[in-house]
Amino acid sequence: MRFKRVALFSMTLAAALSIYIAGSASAYCPFATEVTYSNGYTSINLYQDPSAVLGKPHALNPSWGPCPAGPVSMVEPSFGTDPITKANKITTIRDGQEIVVTFDHPVVDDPANPYGIDFVVFGNPMFIYGGYANIPYTTPIKYPTSVFAEPVTVSVSPDGVTWYTYEGGPYGDDLFPTQAVRMREDNSFRDDDGRFWEKDFTKPVDPSLTVDDFGGITVYEADNKYGVSAGGTGFDLEESGFTEIKYVRLTSSGGEIDAIADVDPALEETYVIPAGTASVDLDPSSLSLKWNAPKATGDVTYHLNLYGNGSHPDISTDIVGSDFVETVFKNLDGHQGYRLYIGADYTDASGEKVKKAGLWQFYTKNRTPRIIEVIPGDGKKYVPIDSRIGVKAEDPDEDVIKSVLFCVWKGRVTDDRDPDFTFTEESSATVDTTLPLSNDIAEVLPDTTYTWRIVLSDDQGGSISSPRYTFTTAPKGFSREEIKVSGDVDVFNGIDTISTQELSLLKEALSCDINLMKETVSVDATEIDTASTGIEKLVSADAILENALSFEMPLSGDADSAILPLTVTFDEEDFTALSLDVSAISSDVLLEHVHIVKSIGSKAFDLVKLAGDDVNNIFNVTPIPNSNSYSVEFSMLIMDSETSKVEIVDMDDHGYIAVWDGKKDGKLSDPITAYSPKSSETPSDPSGGSGDSSGGCSVSNAPMALMLLLPLLGLMKR
Repeated sequence: MRFKRVALFSMTLAAALSIYIAGSASAYCPFATEVTYSNGYTSINLYQDPSAVLGKPHALNPSWGPCPAGPVSMVEPSFGTDPITKANKITTIRDGQEIVVTFDHPVVDDPANPYGIDFVVFGNPMFIYGGYANIPYTTPIKYPTSVFAEPVTVSVSPDGVTWYTYEGGPYGDDLFPTQAVRMREDNSFRDDDGRFWEKDFTKPVDPSLTVDDFGGITVYEADNKYGVSAGGTGFDLEESGFTEIKYVRLTSSGGEIDAIADVDPALEETYVIPAGTASVDLDPSSLSLKWNAPKATGDVTYHLNLYGNGSHPDISTDIVGSDFVETVFKNLDGHQGYRLYIGADYTDASGEKVKKAGLWQFYTKNRTPRIIEVIPGDGKKYVPIDSRIGVKAEDPDEDVIKSVLFCVWKGRVTDDRDPDFTFTEESSATVDTTLPLSNDIAEVLPDTTYTWRIVLSDDQGGSISSPRYTFTTAPKGFSREEIKVSGDVDVFNGIDTISTQELSLLKEALSCDINLMKETVSVDATEIDTASTGIEKLVSADAILENALSFEMPLSGDADSAILPLTVTFDEEDFTALSLDVSAISSDVLLEHVHIVKSIGSKAFDLVKLAGDDVNNIFNVTPIPNSNSYSVEFSMLIMDSETSKVEIVDMDDHGYIAVWDGKKDGKLSDPITAYSPKSSETPSDPSGGSGDSSGGCSVSNAPMALMLLLPLLGLMKR
């Protein structure tokens, strides 16, 4: 087939990142893709893994003896496992063992291929060297030289039934040893930024070269003799008599095989835009490649195989077009080298089938560290002055996060002034670190707002500065002596829903020794005669008080707070009475259908709205087994105070509704808790009071009591 110069052309394709699995259907992968048969491998382990023959050869060796991790080279052959992916790299084939692999496309006998060679087999031979292959390779290859080889016999077949064997060679695991990366003139292989460039595994070495051509020269000079090729033993299908094959069989008395590659005529070196054979610092989030169209009759099919660190492609896809070709790779890894093998199949103007391929390499930009969580969250209130601030973060490229800088200002600060406090901590690829406020920020004050931000830097020059966050420390009123509750508390007839651990955390957060009430307020919404109170509308505070549960909790000393754990139960009859479809109610959506309102005097607070994003920390909705009923648990932290307000105290894993009861009288008395459907209309106030309304609930300025209402769905036993 004649060699055709490829001019390049296009349509749009967004190639979603997917992982190629050996043996699955793919888009014309240039390397063997499936082991169809193996014999004599009783267990899979290092050097006894037939699947290691599949995919692209591995480019790097692990560290060993005096040699650091380095490239697979003509003087340091492939061994061990890949230092990045930990995959097995080569397979030994001993007497009685056999491996048969296949390609996902026919490998064609094509005279237009370089030197007429149709496929290349890679093993782990090496030129005899003057010592350990330590980097840099300053010692010349020995002269006269030879190849340390363990020949592997190769057979080919178009159908897996009829075979041709290259009895007299060439052999796998022989000339030419693999040179996986491009060498530099100083005999090193990485550039000043630590990057390396792979050779083309789909192009053969000039077969007219002999072993003698490599004696007495450096690896760099020998690499130049390979040209663009990465080495390997080349095979011409013309000898077999087959016009094309799909299967390759490997037998030996101890040779090793790494990979098998199809050979295609080369595309021009500058077919990719960005132009050139290599590019660096490309955006990993969206990389667009374009090329011109060849002069073809009909559509051109392009086969794209994009390799990152592994031997199998991260992306394997086809594009078909006839005018102008563009492909977009999204969500690639940052700070990584990629190798794109691209092939073109088309019919030229003379009617001949043409197939060409090439390799383009690039490196993506380093991605900066990513913040996962900050503690406390932005805008958090009642942060204890003896608690900690911190950050959880990770580096998406798994680089080392070398420093974590905390910057803290007193007050709400938006200008560029220097922070009042900074703290730097060294870290690793994953960050989960906190620092105590009381030890590291001078004169932390109660009831004070602070602004803070975090700067993360990785070891590749990437840095990110977070937005500015705020938090407000807890007021002094949160620090109290031990609370002692006395009086008639027979109304608390449920079970304790606050664990000892949660109580301990709250005490620590509030600097307050709180004695939890030992039993929960439990309300069964079926225990009230709803017919006597009306279902269609809510009633006034006066009517509520007739059925409300009233109590007082005297406090000793200067204690002024206690926790009141609450549980309310809603069942199918309640939802039916509210004209709600019970099948539409579930644990996930219950709070979307029901208001939970806290009333103090003339003020009403919608607790679900107040909880906001912390709603799942505040309310625990649980289905009751074998019924269409649900329980809702939450906890009130009640303060004896002249202020009338309701706010949220948010812990890491539990939240509390903090209530200031409006009277500083040494007791916690009669909080009102109202439950109402969100679908209810706001009623008029029959008592004539001037109450504010919230969530369909209207209350007058009446004495406070504990009432639970959906509307008036339940009342506890006294």
